[in-house]
This record gives sequence, structure tokens and C-alpha cells, in this order.
Amino acid sequence: MSDLPPYPPRPQGPDSAGITPEPIGETPDPLVTGGIPALPLTVPPTPAPRRARGPRWVLGIIASILVLIAMIAGVIAIDNGALNLSAPSSTSGSANERPRPEVVPGPVPVVTPAPSDVPSATPSTSPVAEGLPADCDALYSDAFKAALAADGAPNTAAGLAYRPTTDSLLEPLLATPGSLRCSWGDPTSRGLLTTIASIGKTSAANVVTRLESLGAKCYAEFSGTRCVRSMTGTGGGPRGESHLLRNGIWISTYWTALSPDGYTAELAKHVFPAGR
Repeated sequence: MSDLPPYPPRPQGPDSAGITPEPIGETPDPLVTGGIPALPLTVPPTPAPRRARGPRWVLGIIASILVLIAMIAGVIAIDNGALNLSAPSSTSGSANERPRPEVVPGPVPVVTPAPSDVPSATPSTSPVAEGLPADCDALYSDAFKAALAADGAPNTAAGLAYRPTTDSLLEPLLATPGSLRCSWGDPTSRGLLTTIASIGKTSAANVVTRLESLGAKCYAEFSGTRCVRSMTGTGGGPRGESHLLRNGIWISTYWTALSPDGYTAELAKHVFPAGR
């Protein structure tokens, strides 16, 4: 046992200062709580209930479906021509309007320069266009000229005055200044007339289209396009036209009862030398 004296008994009434002690067990004893008064427990607040989010995502899905249906309807309308996006909606001349080009049916356009004076009975003294033979002698070899001379004299008055083609739309092109005209015999009965003109590649393509519309047979030959037409003369004899177009140069020959073999080939050899 301890030698310390026991604690004096706790007074039950007021002490000498007039203070009455609290009953034992009602106030926490610092010796029991470790010197720290007991703190009251804090209860966390109860969270508010979360709102149901179901109706929002349902509405979002419905809106997406409606937008998709509208887009599909627009594509179908454009495909069926219900919306004409190409044609202008008004005639205000807005910069964003792009009118469709109007296709007007009609004959193939042929570039026709102003016709020159009627050719004289003798070969023209005007300078020949650049790139063409200087005169008729330069179109044939000596042997070929001798063979042609057996069928008629060259460059007669009747021969040079004859029409180079029966088509009135093509004839002005063959009268282009600088063209070369050469004849043998009399094309009204037996002979031929050759005209060589520089008309450019665009007009040459239009000439081929025009000849095909007249029934000419066109095909590739002599590194160009060859077109031939066969007809019947007023006296019942054969006549026709031979055309060779290459690099914008047109070699046209009208003949009546005289169509020498290799005639166009002879012309091509001298009009288009090697390298042209």
C-alpha cells in the first residue's frame, strides 16, 4: 500500500468561499479525458437527391433524328431537280449567279473572212502566204507536170475562173488573200482546179465538220485529214472534190472527168516538205 495519505473527503455543501462543487460524474474529469475536454460529434449534412436526367437525353436523340430526316429530304429534292441551284433566281445580275450556257442548235460555224476580188484569168500576182509554195510550178515534179499537160494546158482563163468548191459557205475561205490557184485543162468539161490557202487550225477543223455534214468521207491521210466527195456533172460525167487539211493549210481540188492517180500525194509532198 502507498504511504500517501488518502484524499480528504469531497465536501458536499458550499466551501468557505460559498461555491458548491458539482456532483461527481456530471462533469468530465480531466484526469480521465487526458486533460482535453470532449468535443461534440459533428453530423455531415444529408446531400440533396439528384434529379432524374432521363428526359434530356431522350429529347436530344429525337432532335438528332429530325435533323437527319431533314438532310435526307434535302438531298432527295436536289437530286430530283426540285431545287435548281444552277439557274439564277432573278435577273439582278448578282456576282454569285452563274447562268447556264444556252445551247442553240444550228449549223457548224465556219470562219469566213471577207471575200477577196474575183480571181483574174491569169495567176494572181499578189504574194503567196508564208509557208505556201511560191507558184504553181513548185507544186509538181517535172514528170508529173508533163503527165498533166497531156490532158490540158495549165492555168487557162476558164480554169482559174472556176469555183473551187460547190459549197457557198466554204468558198470564201478559199479566196483568202495569199492563196494559190492552179488549174489544168477546163474544169467545166475536163480538167481540175487546185486552191491552197492558209486558214489556221481552228477554221480547218470547222471545214472538216462542214464537209462531213455535206456527205464527204473524211479519214486520216498524209499526216492530216483527207475528205473526198463524188458527184455527177451537168452533162452526166463524173466530178468531185478532194480536200486535205493539215497544220492549218487547206489543199482543195475540184475536178471534172480528170482525176489523176497520186495527184493529192504529189501536192502533199511539195506543200509539206520533210519536217513540216
